[in-house]
Amino acid sequence: MIPQLLGGIAIATVGYGLAKWLLADNETLGQYKKLRTQIYETTIKEVQSIFKELKGFDKDLVINPEEYEKNYHNGFTIFDEISEATKEAIEKFSNMLTLTKSELEQKLNKIDDLITTVSDDYSRFNEGNQKLINDTAKIIIQLQNTINLPLSIDGKKISRKTQREFRKLDILLKD
Repeated sequence: MIPQLLGGIAIATVGYGLAKWLLADNETLGQYKKLRTQIYETTIKEVQSIFKELKGFDKDLVINPEEYEKNYHNGFTIFDEISEATKEAIEKFSNMLTLTKSELEQKLNKIDDLITTVSDDYSRFNEGNQKLINDTAKIIIQLQNTINLPLSIDGKKISRKTQREFRKLDILLKD
């Protein structure tokens, strides 16, 4: 009787630990997916809206909604299992997306001010303001490239391509 009771307690304990671990993984992926969706539905669409208003700027570099929309919906991965290293990488990526969103919001506020107070013509902006717009375009292009990728190819670890794209995004944010 006692061995069965101890066995039952052991199974319940392992089951609880496993459930807690799986829940934490789901929360990590859920947070990443939520941020990715928020960026797509707000920040990227805001950038597209602002760049549509700019005259004299090559909008095709930044705005290709059909291609982006198609790739966006293919860019989320279901993981079979998540190692601690993969979980940490996803958390790091989530933090980077939060930072990117914040950085883009600041840049968009400045561009909004330019459009409303100076002009909507890119050629009329001074060199510093043109750099702001070009830097914003580079970040948004890299962001789109990054979040359109599936996190994993094999459902177990982060793909090398995704890791490279996040590193490129990080470098742009530090410039």
